[in-house]
Amino acid sequence: MLLRKSILSILAVILLGSCQSPLPVGPEATETPSPAPTETLTPSPIPTETPSPTPTATPIVVGPSGFPENVNRLTGLTVDDLALLNRRPVLVKVANFPRDGRPHSGLSQADIVFDYYVGAGMNRFAAIYYGQDAEVVNPVRSCRLLDIQLTNMYRGIVACVYADANYVWPQLVDGVGYYRIFAEGTNSCPALCRDYEIGSSVNSVVANTAELTKWSVRREVDDGTRYNLEGMAFDSRPPGGSLAGDFVSVNYFSRNRAEWVYEPASGRYLRWIEEIDAEDNLTMIPLVDRNTGEQLAFDNIILLLAEYTEYDELLHNAFVAGDPDGGQAYLFRDGLMYYAHWRSYGMYRVLQFFDGNGNPLPLKPGQSWIYILGNRTELGELSPGHWEAHFYLP
Repeated sequence: MLLRKSILSILAVILLGSCQSPLPVGPEATETPSPAPTETLTPSPIPTETPSPTPTATPIVVGPSGFPENVNRLTGLTVDDLALLNRRPVLVKVANFPRDGRPHSGLSQADIVFDYYVGAGMNRFAAIYYGQDAEVVNPVRSCRLLDIQLTNMYRGIVACVYADANYVWPQLVDGVGYYRIFAEGTNSCPALCRDYEIGSSVNSVVANTAELTKWSVRREVDDGTRYNLEGMAFDSRPPGGSLAGDFVSVNYFSRNRAEWVYEPASGRYLRWIEEIDAEDNLTMIPLVDRNTGEQLAFDNIILLLAEYTEYDELLHNAFVAGDPDGGQAYLFRDGLMYYAHWRSYGMYRVLQFFDGNGNPLPLKPGQSWIYILGNRTELGELSPGHWEAHFYLP
């Protein structure tokens, strides 16, 4: 059964005046996967046992407001070092292409990873570090228009390798503020450094999130304030009204595919990613974190549908900030799938998720991977619990 969910969103791209900017940078080196006919793939292994939530002696129930002082508003988990919560979240732009930058470093330590389309068949990540830090995050790449919204919604600072000098950078500076943008350069190390042993020139920039926070303190954009990041609800007990959801794949194009497979033993979704061999054959392999050597595992996988606008092949935007009407979303947690609705009640308010009755839909306490997909995205259940999403531009 193929479900097509469409939403009406308001696209807000404000062309702002040019402000202070660094020396112009040339076009960003990219790999351009050519769309190819859809291939028949063998899905990654799915556990044969019936998914069941990991027992919890004392349920964790927090949010969407009134969080205890020691609870991370972005994960619902307690934090030992309260100083981590008295700072701005650190957003780091991480590339998924070219493929020779894989496996990525540091994604397993992010509270939230936003995953969205950047053109030419490629996607990119905006990883948010708040309740913990990562000493190595790689490969760091350029900012895009959508990062203006994400940085402001989560009251953060953003680290990247600059941006398109003619169009994106001026809007980023005006929209976020020059001193909340941290770009790699001559004096950026140890916060942003070049490490040619870890990857090719285009994939060689490494971020250290604790050092980025220190840099933001020196710039006086981080003064120990705890910002209002409330809005998401968390409950370790799965709510009712679900369907089976032990597998979900997201396909930007036929040569760019992600798979998440629920593992009952850990109660988390394991990440698989496409690999192209010398004969141009596509197979799925575990996506590991280079820092740990372990496969990426997240507690919540969320597909959020919004309206994309394409200005040219490598210039896109999607509107999510300050949209109280929001749109369709799908939540995968505990081997279950929920129809959901997302909203944002201000340009400086985090995303919130609701059920069909307008009540807060609780996420599982832990880390979330959030896809921002086009509102023409098609989601289908190919077999019980096995879901596939296909991204389409307007």
